[in-house]
Amino acid sequence: MSILYITDLDGTLLNPNICVSEKTKTILNMLIEKGMLFSIATARSPASIRGLLDGIDLRLPVVLMNGVFLYDVKHRKPMHHYSIPDELAQKALSVFQKADKCPFMYLYEQGSGIDLNFTELRLDIHNQFYNKRKPLFDYRIFKVDQYVIPKDKDVVYFNLIDRYEQLAPICSEISDYPGLACAFYCDSYSEYWFLEVFSDMASKSAGAHMIKRICRADKIVSFGDNFNDYDLFSRSDECYATGNAVDEIKEMATQVIGANFDDGVAKYLLERFKKDTLF
Repeated sequence: MSILYITDLDGTLLNPNICVSEKTKTILNMLIEKGMLFSIATARSPASIRGLLDGIDLRLPVVLMNGVFLYDVKHRKPMHHYSIPDELAQKALSVFQKADKCPFMYLYEQGSGIDLNFTELRLDIHNQFYNKRKPLFDYRIFKVDQYVIPKDKDVVYFNLIDRYEQLAPICSEISDYPGLACAFYCDSYSEYWFLEVFSDMASKSAGAHMIKRICRADKIVSFGDNFNDYDLFSRSDECYATGNAVDEIKEMATQVIGANFDDGVAKYLLERFKKDTLF
């Protein structure tokens, strides 16, 4: 029986310094060389994983932006993506605008990468988000006077960072639209929350099952820490929460393992290998 092991990044495989430790890299590479089927499922985009996975011998596609993209890390190109139909994208925008919010709107054109459009950066956290992504050549970031849904590009994602109480009503309203899905979860590095909107065809679990078919695995074993891992956990054969995970994810888990600041995922996989139950 072959098993696909798939892990979230922030709060799970990444330590609090927002990197993969050398110890974790060494363990993962040894196990991958031995034949472990290993991948990633994260809310991060193709650009924002840049550098984070360097030094890990990833041989399978990864799931990005909560399932919007199945991505080939080696060749740095999407293998599959889900877009939001224009009518639904406009409805989502209307909900944000009614709440007087200015999300980042992600537009994708095959062969050209991702554009980020926004109208205002109102909070310091928005400026931090913008400044981290501005230098990344994968992105073209535009400040626009108003949001326009173009005919020649796919709307794939909306992202807004704000306080929980500001985002919860927006999430509730958008979730009522058939065809749209929301990921709503606390930031691993601040007191703010993320609200991300995308096609309901996309999910971490759907991406994981696509990889499962590609590598012909029999089971999925997943690792996570936050609310946007709920879907992945619910469709895994086994699921493991890091010690730093939110309580709701710990309650779902097959077992709670070590924390992200103590190489929890890698240590668990190594122990499983030593017990001859990894494969």
